[in-house]
Amino acid sequence: MAGMVVDPDGVRAHALKVGWLAGDVAAAEAGAASTVGTGAFGVLCGFLGVAIDALSVPAQAAVSKAGVCLGRQVGNLTRLATLVEQTDAEQASAYRKLGRW
Repeated sequence: MAGMVVDPDGVRAHALKVGWLAGDVAAAEAGAASTVGTGAFGVLCGFLGVAIDALSVPAQAAVSKAGVCLGRQVGNLTRLATLVEQTDAEQASAYRKLGRW
């Protein structure tokens, strides 16, 4: 694509930030594993603990899936940066060879 510029260092910096976010999601996953219980809301609102605990299983699964996806993206971004550098080096080498003729 003409005029497209990809900064490998910028992509790696972004991968680092995504990695930090993945760490935060892992911490949230640990918190999602806790249960509230019926006593947390008192006698009148005790039913809320059951409802919240019932929702915690799908919530924990969603948070876990988000963490896995973020972890994959860190690897994808890092590979992208490396691929861009390798492609640039190969293209530069090919142009240098043309100039020697």
